[in-house]
Amino acid sequence: MEGMTLQSSGVTATSCSACLSAVESKLYFVQKEGWTSHNNKQLRMFELDFESRLVESHSGTRPSISEEEILANDIVAPLGMQVSAALRLEEGRAYQAHEICDKLSACEGSFLSSSSSESSSIRITPGHAERSYGTIRVSRISMTTEDPDKPSAPFDYASRFLYRWTDFVVETGLIEVTPGTSTDVGITKVTVPKQGQGITALWIADPCFSSAYVSCIYADLFQTSTRTPALVNTLSTHFDHWAIWGDNFYDFEGYLTNEFFAKLSKQTQSRLFLATSGNHDYWIDGSTDVATQHDQYGNGFMQFYAMDATSALESTSNVAWDFSVNPDSVFAVADNKTAAINQAKAAISNFVFWTQIGNLGYIVFSSAYSWDESKEYMTQACAWASEQVQADSIQLVVLAAHWSGYNDGAKYNMDAPGMYQRVINGDLGDACLHLAENGVLKFIEGHTHCNAIVEEQTGWMVAAQGMSGCGQYAFSWLDTRNDRAILLNFPLQNIDGLDQYDEVYDCITSASDIMDCASFATVWLNQTLI
Repeated sequence: MEGMTLQSSGVTATSCSACLSAVESKLYFVQKEGWTSHNNKQLRMFELDFESRLVESHSGTRPSISEEEILANDIVAPLGMQVSAALRLEEGRAYQAHEICDKLSACEGSFLSSSSSESSSIRITPGHAERSYGTIRVSRISMTTEDPDKPSAPFDYASRFLYRWTDFVVETGLIEVTPGTSTDVGITKVTVPKQGQGITALWIADPCFSSAYVSCIYADLFQTSTRTPALVNTLSTHFDHWAIWGDNFYDFEGYLTNEFFAKLSKQTQSRLFLATSGNHDYWIDGSTDVATQHDQYGNGFMQFYAMDATSALESTSNVAWDFSVNPDSVFAVADNKTAAINQAKAAISNFVFWTQIGNLGYIVFSSAYSWDESKEYMTQACAWASEQVQADSIQLVVLAAHWSGYNDGAKYNMDAPGMYQRVINGDLGDACLHLAENGVLKFIEGHTHCNAIVEEQTGWMVAAQGMSGCGQYAFSWLDTRNDRAILLNFPLQNIDGLDQYDEVYDCITSASDIMDCASFATVWLNQTLI
């Protein structure tokens, strides 16, 4: 927000990003509380806060006006009042932040017209296991006012996002590459490890850098806005793929997610990538108990991250997603709000898939769906994994989900450890049970905002990325080369005084192999692979 100027008529064009940020970060309460009147205390507090932040960014000094003064003397900043008035025009429907700033002439017609906001990022995701190995999904996600042209190679589908995050356009298509070699796919070059080859991977969950919608309590202390993308970019010289296991940036309209991906190098974006949905990827406040019609219900997530999910496999066209559930249509006909919330999630097939990268198999699922909805998919995935292990193609299989417990919208025993227990109980048949008994099947989770061992030799939590919880900042590194599975946890910083980020970063930057930096890490797993 540097270089901002203020005018009595409103916010000038140079403060477009400030307006957008303020609308996103300070006004979500309108969808939670609803509008009451101009005397609404919370609204007035916003008005002053917004004006104060703009003045501070302009002059370096923030006005000091107490809450009591606001309520007693009707001190309402003109600029803040304009924003709140514009927001009132959005009452009763899902607003877009840029529309509000447009009404204030803050962004010269549309904030999307600025070069900083017009952006795109690449997504390279492994093909569903039911496709031939070496198939990848190549996608480009763009934040733009321009509707897409007819898709051209390497894409066979191009559309503005449906239902949510509609400021974005997705282009996507499937391509077969030769594993083990660098392949030019038109918009970048991609290397997929050979089938059965050992791999390296970065695992994180619950990353945050902004408190726009949900408090990212340690964002400033851990400097996650700069450190996390810098770390991922540096690690990308070493990993074959990376994954975010849910609650992806705690985003409501897609702008935070887009901001993060804009900081990733082309090399990072060209690596294989995996993601699973978390509770905040369905409902911004993290639970069905506080959900509203305007939540994304997984729609923004599934289109932005562009996994080659089971929805794409089941599709009879080049549309990779099952759009059969329109959340707004659900709310329009549901008997009540509770029923609508429970029915508004995007179809389960958009969030479950199984895939292989090198000698590693993944079974990715969402805990937001019941066992009855998930059983058939999970059984198919287990049968596939067992076949690949028997064929010596896969040496390790990971059950990957976000939730760590039965809470915040998760269905009973559908969290990551709950699903592993279902395996042990035989609910998924003998295929996965035998994998677990032989030490081949593991599980990974996020949600509780810690990096920790959940079950020795079997399950881990990798969610220490800035949110409240254990007060940790860390990443996890998997290496399945040389017929061993080694899982390292790298603590970077914590609230007790540890800060070795710079040392770890410098080591990673100069090392020829991450294992050269293992002295900074704790060994979570060191297992022979058979």
